[in-house]
Amino acid sequence: MFLWILPVLDVMATILMLLLHHGVGVDKVAFPFSMYLIAKGIAFRDIASVIDMIIGIYLIGVIVFGFQTFLAYVFAVYLIQKAVFSFF
Repeated sequence: MFLWILPVLDVMATILMLLLHHGVGVDKVAFPFSMYLIAKGIAFRDIASVIDMIIGIYLIGVIVFGFQTFLAYVFAVYLIQKAVFSFF
C-alpha cells in the first residue's frame, strides 16, 4: 500500500506546483508537499529522489520568492512520468 501512496503524492505535488505557476494561491497547501519531496530526497538518496529534492527546493522558491520559470513544466513532466511508472 505504501508504494501506491508515493506516486499519488507526487501527482498532487505536481498539480499544486502547476497551480502555483499559474498564480492560483495554494501556497499553504503546497508547502507540505515541498517538504515531502525534500524529505523523500534525503531519505532514499538515489538519483530520482535527489531530483525530487531539487523539485522541492524549487517549489519553496516559488512559494517564498514567487519566481516562475519553464522549469515548472519540466519538473511536472518528470513527476508525472515517475508516478505513472511507479503504478506499473
